[in-house]
Amino acid sequence: MDPASRTTEEHKPPESNKSTGRLHCLAAHGSGSTGQGVGNGASVEASRSGAACLAANGADPGDDPCLMGVANLLRQLTSGCMLRVRVLRHHVSIATSNAAWGLRRSGRRGKAACSVGATGFLVVWVTIKLLQSSMSLLTYRFRIKDATSGKHMSKMAGAINYVWNYCQEVSLLAYRRDKTLLSAYDLHKLTAGTSKDLRLSADTIQQVCTEYVTRRRQFKKIKLKWRSKKRSLGWIPFKAAYIKRQDHTVTYCGHPFRLWLSRPVEGTVKTGSFTQDTRGRWYVNFQCEVPDAAEPIGQADIGIDLGLTNQIACSDGIIYSRENLTRAHEDALALAERAGKKKRVKAIQAKIANCRKDWTHKTTTSVAQRAKLIVIGDVSSSKLIKTPFAKSTLDAAWGMVRSQLHYKALRLAGFCVSGPETFSSVTCSACGQRTGPSGLGTLGVREWCCSVCGVFHHRDVNAAQLILRTGRGTPTKGILAL
Repeated sequence: MDPASRTTEEHKPPESNKSTGRLHCLAAHGSGSTGQGVGNGASVEASRSGAACLAANGADPGDDPCLMGVANLLRQLTSGCMLRVRVLRHHVSIATSNAAWGLRRSGRRGKAACSVGATGFLVVWVTIKLLQSSMSLLTYRFRIKDATSGKHMSKMAGAINYVWNYCQEVSLLAYRRDKTLLSAYDLHKLTAGTSKDLRLSADTIQQVCTEYVTRRRQFKKIKLKWRSKKRSLGWIPFKAAYIKRQDHTVTYCGHPFRLWLSRPVEGTVKTGSFTQDTRGRWYVNFQCEVPDAAEPIGQADIGIDLGLTNQIACSDGIIYSRENLTRAHEDALALAERAGKKKRVKAIQAKIANCRKDWTHKTTTSVAQRAKLIVIGDVSSSKLIKTPFAKSTLDAAWGMVRSQLHYKALRLAGFCVSGPETFSSVTCSACGQRTGPSGLGTLGVREWCCSVCGVFHHRDVNAAQLILRTGRGTPTKGILAL
């Protein structure tokens, strides 16, 4: 049984146990050595919390050689992996809680046995988590040359739909008869031995059954939508052991599929899938495990203000903007829709999505490569889409920008957080006075001069500077330089 699956009450350490208190102090000391990835402030703050914890519990890791060894191991691991403070705190807190649970369970065996057993458990758990945290999962997507193999892939997609519909049919029959829902294990047994007839790998059929049960639990429904060729896009999952990659060809179930290998595949392929888009084109997706960077490439702290005219404005004065893709293609899209040309409509919509995704990837990569700390404003797109700015808000794709900045910063040994942007457009970053233009009528004013200190500001850059300060925890007033 996984220790992380125990209940919260079982994890809660007793306040009177000094050994448990020492483990919590050790967790605080171990997390204090990870401040290299985000700055000295996090390290100092973690060290202070560890010292306070020691004083409160009257214990010191130096009293126990086992605990001292764990502390040294934590420092070595964190200095080598350059993990972020919050990630380490999360893993160490889990390990500490499980060690406390072990102390309570083995309390009758003596303090020495409790200390050694809990310390060993802590070492193993934290070591595994730290090693896992230094890897990331990336998905590579390549277009398949489906002029000749498209029909074969459509047949396999039809077999996937057949398995999905069978899982739903037998689940509904079991529910009507016994008022119970079949588990993934039950569906695996019912579909065993069908891979040869369906011309799919056995692991693919099991993945479909598992996916059906997962989505049924996720949406809390007894019945999901049926899959068919007209209402569902093609999807064929697989694992790395069931495919063979060689140059520009991937072989699945004995059938080779040629693809356009636009970039080399890095890392170790774990799993993947064949997918179909709305235009009927087929793609292969490889989910690969790649190591994270040990040192951050950039050394700057950057605040980001997300906007509609200027999509990304950085605190160092660099502004990334593009045209509104939806408005640039809306005339051609409306003409094709009125003419009833469905293929042309899908092509225009795909072009808009591809251009937006390409620009976002290039821009976020440029920002992540020159920053070790990124603070993004917490502007709410769900509120703005209820206003007249809905079309521009959806075209800006703020959610895509946030998600890409988060995972790219982590891959490059950086850190990305959200910061409040309240009054950031009207507050002067030099003196802290709210002298900027306010109200909907002044949205066209992009530059303004503070009436108190006389400093000239760009509206978006000034907001990004204030967002950076709130994300770093520094006060807004009294700091003249970033």
